[in-house]
Amino acid sequence: MKKMLLAALVMLLFINAKAAINVQFGYLNAAGETLAISLKNDMVISEMKTFKDLKAFTISSALTTGHFLRIKINGETFADYKTSGEIKKYEAKNTIIEKEINIEHWDSSSGTEVQVSEDLVKFKILPIKESKVITETNSDGTDGCAGCLIAGKYQEIYAALGLEQTPFGLYQKGSKTIHLFFDQDGNSIGSTVPQGIANAKYVIHIIYAFSSADTKPIRYSIKQKSGSFNGSLNFENENIRKGGLNFQGGKTYDAAAEKTFLLGTATDDLSFDIIATKDDGTTVKKATLESYTIKMSPVYHGSFDVGLLKTDLINPTFSNIASPSGSGMVVKQTDASSKGVVTIMASYYASPVIILRHLLMGKKSDVPFYKLGSRNYLDDHKFYERIYPTLGVGISNKTFENFFYGFNFELARGLNLFAGWHYGKVNTFEMPGFQAGVTAVSPEQFEYYKNTTWKNQGAIGVKIDAMIFKNLFGL
Repeated sequence: MKKMLLAALVMLLFINAKAAINVQFGYLNAAGETLAISLKNDMVISEMKTFKDLKAFTISSALTTGHFLRIKINGETFADYKTSGEIKKYEAKNTIIEKEINIEHWDSSSGTEVQVSEDLVKFKILPIKESKVITETNSDGTDGCAGCLIAGKYQEIYAALGLEQTPFGLYQKGSKTIHLFFDQDGNSIGSTVPQGIANAKYVIHIIYAFSSADTKPIRYSIKQKSGSFNGSLNFENENIRKGGLNFQGGKTYDAAAEKTFLLGTATDDLSFDIIATKDDGTTVKKATLESYTIKMSPVYHGSFDVGLLKTDLINPTFSNIASPSGSGMVVKQTDASSKGVVTIMASYYASPVIILRHLLMGKKSDVPFYKLGSRNYLDDHKFYERIYPTLGVGISNKTFENFFYGFNFELARGLNLFAGWHYGKVNTFEMPGFQAGVTAVSPEQFEYYKNTTWKNQGAIGVKIDAMIFKNLFGL
């Protein structure tokens, strides 16, 4: 059984090693912003209707040795990307707007090029958006658009931190940190305020345009409010809002700056205000630009289940009785077969598949912190990763004389298959040459050779969530 479990883990690691690749596509958009986009299959990248000419772009991806990417434009091979981790620049002869671009994953490690078809990424850039940018021009003719400066600063920080989109927001790999970005009016940048994840660190970035002509610029701060809230806020922020202060109106902007604030780690809801302070030399005005709440989703470290197991550990009963043939006393042995056991078990959500993958990949690991020793149902473990270590005790017989340990595989929420071992205290009768019901055994010999010992044998079965079991049987 040990070999079977080990083989299953190796197979799952092999499957996991073929997880889809992450391809970053970069280009200069219609607003002059440098964008870095994590590509997904059948993605459509929206651009301004006036944006017709795009030839230069970049590709980057972390690849295993012997693997490469093949770039095709409208079905024709354009170039191969073979240098893992490098941001490689390309320039097409004609515009790539409205053309289908395929990024194919190929494996040549065996000496033969084989396409990994499940990793195919197809995307298009389509000019379908109306421009909503109000351009402000500096006196020297250069673009002073506040929104453009803020967007450029955001992209710079995004790339520098190596952020990736997750259900919980912009996650910084290799850390427990999630980043939220807001502009000078309190509007969210890059994503809406996401569902929270307990125990994460949240860093707030406020990016604002500034002018060197303003001797008393607006100052920004964050006021964190603790506790949970019943009402939820609208996080979509589709309408651009203005705060209660004059945000350097009529001035030209030189650049964008950033203020960073660390919120306290929490397991319940995090709420905070974005505050702007303006000092005109005579009065100090404060305005709350916006209030936000990060609704936390729980992280679970384990579960309690009721196990219905079949064990190969035999615990016979021995009794000294008169022989049916009348030739003296013999020992009768009963209950010498496998049996069913009811157990109470605890599973710890530390998947060996995930942990081994994390250890093998080292610094290149992309496993988020909340998946290493816990799980969250918003971004749960993949089906083949749901193997968890389990410990339990028997409740249908002597509790602290029957222990169970092994692994369970979750088939569905609340239903698991268990395979492992039963370590228990059993009765023994170790008289040399003994045969039950045949060998003559005196009462003195019976008491001498009768004993107990601890043994280990295999056990398999199913586990049901304790609450489901309780409801099923009306306990």
